[in-house]
Amino acid sequence: MDILGELVHYCKQEDPIGALMFQGEWGSGKTYLIEHDLKEALKDTHIIVRISLFGIGEAKAMQETVRQKWFEGCEPLLVKLHEYKEKNKGLSSLLNILAKLKFPVGVNPGDIVSSLDIMSTITIKPKVKDIKTQEEKKVVLVFDDVERSRMNPLVFYGLINEYRENQHFNVILVSNMESFSIGRGDNVTYQLLKNKVVSETVSHVPDPYEVIHSIIANKKWRTKEYGLYLADKEKLIADVFACKPEEKAEVEAFHNFLSLIEGLESFYRVFYHLTEEGKEVPDKCLTSFLAYFMVSRNGLRRSGQLSFGYDDEDIRKLYPVYDDKYMPASLRNWIADGLWDKEAFLSDIEKISEN
Repeated sequence: MDILGELVHYCKQEDPIGALMFQGEWGSGKTYLIEHDLKEALKDTHIIVRISLFGIGEAKAMQETVRQKWFEGCEPLLVKLHEYKEKNKGLSSLLNILAKLKFPVGVNPGDIVSSLDIMSTITIKPKVKDIKTQEEKKVVLVFDDVERSRMNPLVFYGLINEYRENQHFNVILVSNMESFSIGRGDNVTYQLLKNKVVSETVSHVPDPYEVIHSIIANKKWRTKEYGLYLADKEKLIADVFACKPEEKAEVEAFHNFLSLIEGLESFYRVFYHLTEEGKEVPDKCLTSFLAYFMVSRNGLRRSGQLSFGYDDEDIRKLYPVYDDKYMPASLRNWIADGLWDKEAFLSDIEKISEN
């Protein structure tokens, strides 16, 4: 069974033992798979509610975010929310009546109406009935950016256990390879709680050729011409991304689809100015730019440690297609400082062409 099949299988389980941990390197396409492939696969039977935990540090904030996202995901289907909207029309009429009455100074009739919080009477549930079809749909809570939460792991897993075991939601946790630093809190208690809450783990190791094909085909690029150019160079781009470092290399690359997309978007400027001048875009210009760009954004692993100290030889070890001749100073300065110098770039290209 493939990765999507594993996620679909878990979502269809009735009252699973625990949550599912969906893990993979940052930028490997986990969120994209959830938002597009999983939602599409289950659109007729499930509601996928994705909650980003980025920066959330308190239990109350997490609970409020879950509630808000649940309403956003389920609102079109809920009978009771439909009833709430009908009641809200009555509240508007009530507000108009109250506005005509005399109240003591400082008393706002609108505050009286707003205090009637009908929404608070609605409890989030793992299943909702579609107002149109009258069929039930299952709600799956997907907690994304787990490793970027500021919550105490023990508190976090306690809340996840509440949603899974007591409220009976199917729960997916999307995280980097290790959600929290084990050094925080009581390690033994942490591990026992995590093992109790998480019953399945699925690792995301995507096929770069499939992902890059989808990115190039589905993303809206700056111009139609640039989109066609990237489609023509799809295999070349995927070969760069998927290439392995030289044997016994001391450095390793971070394969990150987000930085690849950013690199492709940035390369448009190179493409535009070259084609505007009537020049061809050398393949080595594209491949060397992407290799240099991804290392500049992601750094590299040197002896297992993240490092942003690198030179052309390091990049060449990671990406053998890299040719520093096609990365002149104008491009390096632009990537580093964000300042584009068209004249310097065109001058550099002329020198490359002459050589």
